[in-house]
Amino acid sequence: MAVKNKLFSLSSLVIIAVVVLISVTYLNNKNVANMEHEETLVSRDTQSSSKLVSEEKITESEQVVEDIGTEIVKKEEAEKATTKEESNPVEEELGFVPIPGKEIPGIDYTSYIDYSKYNNIAIIGAKQYVNIRSGAGEKYEVVGKIQPNGACTILGFINDTKNIRWAKVQSGDVIGYVKQQFLIKDEKALAMVSSVGRLVIRAKCDELNVRENPTLESKILYRINAGEELDIVAATKDWIQVNVDVGGDSAYISREYVNISFELHKAYRIQKRTYENSTESETTSNLRESLVNYAEGFLGCPYHYGGTSFKTGIDCSAYVQAIYAKYGYKLPRNSAAQSGVGTSIKASQLKPGDLVFYKRGGSIGHVAIYVGNNRIIHASNKRDGIKYSNMYYTTPAKYVRVVNN
Repeated sequence: MAVKNKLFSLSSLVIIAVVVLISVTYLNNKNVANMEHEETLVSRDTQSSSKLVSEEKITESEQVVEDIGTEIVKKEEAEKATTKEESNPVEEELGFVPIPGKEIPGIDYTSYIDYSKYNNIAIIGAKQYVNIRSGAGEKYEVVGKIQPNGACTILGFINDTKNIRWAKVQSGDVIGYVKQQFLIKDEKALAMVSSVGRLVIRAKCDELNVRENPTLESKILYRINAGEELDIVAATKDWIQVNVDVGGDSAYISREYVNISFELHKAYRIQKRTYENSTESETTSNLRESLVNYAEGFLGCPYHYGGTSFKTGIDCSAYVQAIYAKYGYKLPRNSAAQSGVGTSIKASQLKPGDLVFYKRGGSIGHVAIYVGNNRIIHASNKRDGIKYSNMYYTTPAKYVRVVNN
């Protein structure tokens, strides 16, 4: 009985030990599984957190770009608004923005410009003088010439037989036809008015003194007649400094005897050569006609005191010397010496091709070629270069004939 009890106790202990061992093994395995699960969760949480951080960074970056873009747009809109606001007064008044003209000391340049006068205006956009013809086509005679940046009013348009577009225009007292391709029109032309025009004085009386300095005691360089124009350089209360046509760069005129106006360059009229001043009944010789035509071919070439080049600049006496040399006449270099060549004649005897001389400061200082109808062609000044003028823009001092036929 005692042995059986001992065996039973031992068996119980073995069973308990096995159960404990199984329980421990189970618990250990469960803990390992739980740890692995937790590590997986941590890993997943870490990945999710990393992804979230990355997504947040992307979102922040996109926001920065968007903010910069918004600031740029706002800045551009502000600049546009400022620019529009600044230009509004001029645009609202005129409908365009003028190209600024040259500022003139002592006088308000723009106050003399009346844009309402320039309806249908066109500006010559060519680099040389343009022919104005009597009809729409190159077969028609030339009735006038208009210089680069000269102005005209458009009267209408027409196509010629070759389907080339022509504009009927008026410039000064010249009416005729110009190829449309040479014209700048509409708002572009209006915008150019202030820059291609000029402020001038117009003499109120004949024999108006042009003086060397702005005082009544100053030397009289020459005189201009009523209606003649000179460009304004500067102005004071009593005197106006002007560009002059007879030597030198500028001189002075009393403000009391002139009117001031804004003017655009106008066309020159081409007329048939006549002897309307002559007591002789002959007609223009072929030589004289050819000489004057040749001289007119240099219209618009630049003026330079002392210069001898048609490209870089030429003065009055060099111009006359070059024209006469073409026809075999050798003349001295300066105008005073040229006035002593040939035969002295009267104004009533003038023929196209004869020479007209003017004084500056009491002595001969300028020469021009007579072209008929009381008009001359001469190398005038820096502003206009070689141009036509009224022969009596100032009082001539002498008339000379070199061509005898």
